[in-house]
Amino acid sequence: MSAAGRPAWAVISPAGELAWHPLAGEREIRALVSGDRAPGALDTATVAGRVALRGGAVFDIPRGCGPLKVLASDVAQLFPEDYPPNPEAQRIITALSAGRITQPWRGHVALIEYESDPDTGEVLWPGEMSEHWQQAIREAAGPSGGPLSQEGS
Repeated sequence: MSAAGRPAWAVISPAGELAWHPLAGEREIRALVSGDRAPGALDTATVAGRVALRGGAVFDIPRGCGPLKVLASDVAQLFPEDYPPNPEAQRIITALSAGRITQPWRGHVALIEYESDPDTGEVLWPGEMSEHWQQAIREAAGPSGGPLSQEGS
């Protein structure tokens, strides 16, 4: 993908598939993640700083990269019949957060990098995903993207 077509969204399906999507697909990603049970009911968690990878390696996110936000359904735990378990998302997010976020995830889960003000550090808005976050996600998924397929890229 060219710089103009860099992915913004990394989506992990309950089947363990990793798909990359452009920033312009935000509406579709939000609909996919929130599901039919509660359209628009979404919650986020932020992954920032250092990233622990499988095997104990640590990946430092360089200055200039924005925080990575995890977007998930806000009602997935309440309606497990509508949101299948997503153990791959749990494993990847645990690694990306250096063990800080360990909760089980259900349904489709999306990752997006937010731009931030370089002077204040204020988180601004979603942007294209940096090569650094793309690499961290692929590394957290395992060798060559791990057991996940690389659909949608």
